[in-house]
Amino acid sequence: EEVENIVEKLEIPLLVQCGSEDQAMHGIEELKKHFKMDDKTIKIYNGLYHEVYNEVKNEREKVLHDLAGWLENHI
Repeated sequence: EEVENIVEKLEIPLLVQCGSEDQAMHGIEELKKHFKMDDKTIKIYNGLYHEVYNEVKNEREKVLHDLAGWLENHI
């Protein structure tokens, strides 16, 4: 089954965090339209790469701060 068909069936809250310079995950802009769940957050970090949790300290802290905030709002 194609990724788009699988993603369209998801109903759980979704957080996507990825870097704008990510060369491993192509097509996030195209995939976004297939996220049908009501609760979705998509954060694309300008200038970051594939491993957003392993970026330089200042950038990593922003990504982790966003993650912590999202988790706190979903507990």
